Amino acid sequence: MQRTTTSGKRPPRLARSLLWRMSATFIACLLVFGTAFHFLVVAPATQTLARVQLDLSTRHIQSEAERSFHRLETQLRTASSWGQAGRIRLDDVAGFNALMTPLLTSDAQISSIHLADTDGREIMVKREPDGWHNRITQPATPNKGSHWLHWSATGKQLDEEWKDERYDPRTRPWFEAAQKAAGDDLPAWTAPYQLLTTGDGGITVSTRWRGIDGKTRVLAFDVLLADLSRLTVDTPVGERGGSAILTDAGEVVGVPRYPRFANLSDRRDAVLQPATALNVDFLTHGYAHWLDAGQKGESALKFENENETWLAQFVPLRLGEQQWWVGGFAREADFIPARLRDVA
Repeated sequence: MQRTTTSGKRPPRLARSLLWRMSATFIACLLVFGTAFHFLVVAPATQTLARVQLDLSTRHIQSEAERSFHRLETQLRTASSWGQAGRIRLDDVAGFNALMTPLLTSDAQISSIHLADTDGREIMVKREPDGWHNRITQPATPNKGSHWLHWSATGKQLDEEWKDERYDPRTRPWFEAAQKAAGDDLPAWTAPYQLLTTGDGGITVSTRWRGIDGKTRVLAFDVLLADLSRLTVDTPVGERGGSAILTDAGEVVGVPRYPRFANLSDRRDAVLQPATALNVDFLTHGYAHWLDAGQKGESALKFENENETWLAQFVPLRLGEQQWWVGGFAREADFIPARLRDVA
């Protein structure tokens, strides 16, 4: 009777043991499948999407910036042809304004336009909120400084004044750049600098030609770098990523999409600062990693930022003889496909 009782209890124990083993095997299979799914499906898909989006964003900024530079050069050539034909002259302020103010009106990137010669004479027209300002420099009128004219948007003269300022256009970066160009009618770009007309960070494209009197004329367009930042600010990379345009020396000429740069005034303060001085986490770490990698290639590089995996990519941007860089930065987690996010 005792053997019968003992043998009758064994099947439940065996069933429970088999059930636990099957459950453990099932859970282990789920874990293995989940791990394999993550590394074989989710992670590669995330990396591929992040790299594709990063490349699209940086290439978009690169192509748009180059198109903008080429457009400005074309406009400069057109305007210089007017000068060579005698349609814009240093002794005709009204004629100069009639042809140059429409350029300022139609192209927001151009903040001011200069026409100067090797005698030091100059006419400058600058956009203002309520119209235009001219600065007229005539070295032949000593001790009087520069003559300033203020015009309304409709062309009515509002006021004029003489400013006792020691200004010589021949010492400005744009005049020197045009003089150093390989030939006449060739666009020459300055390095980024503080524009004298506005005090903002900018660049200037200029060209030269020789007049019928044998004197060289220089025509120049000032371009605000804050306007260049519209490309980078308006091009997000995922939810948290962004892009920036840097000089070869690491100065910021196009600020990244970041909450601190939502206002135009904040962008103006940020341009021409070193990339590391902006205190933008992904820019600081991504730029440092790219430098450590030797600035090689245009492929995406992985780096760590705030304990997360990010990607950085830098593509070249030519501006005349200068080498600039478009840098893009993406957080990998932003690119997990929606259907895989819950599974992952």
